[in-house]
Amino acid sequence: MNQQQKLHLYREMLKIRKFEEMVKDLFAKTEILGSVHLYIGEEAVGSRRLRSHPAG
Repeated sequence: MNQQQKLHLYREMLKIRKFEEMVKDLFAKTEILGSVHLYIGEEAVGSRRLRSHPAG
């Protein structure tokens, strides 16, 4: 994996983490009702999965 690919995966992980933190905050403020299952700490799995299956 070259440097550009690594940077892309890092950015994808960061995007997932920011989304998860936003969900956590909204849930804590009761702006999301019901339950949530957070993925914080598992971003690498999601990023790698996205990389292995290109859109199309």
